[in-house]
Amino acid sequence: MKIKTIRKPATKARPGINPFTGEETMFKAKPARTVVKVTPLKGLKEMVD
Repeated sequence: MKIKTIRKPATKARPGINPFTGEETMFKAKPARTVVKVTPLKGLKEMVD
């Protein structure tokens, strides 16, 4: 498996719409963060198939 980290930038608060109710809402701001991504390599994909 290949493991890497990705830096996600901060996001500002923004308006949005709830798809279930149609109600307008505000999405919260999120701080910058580091996210771990895992990618399966060819050998692992072949083991699963």
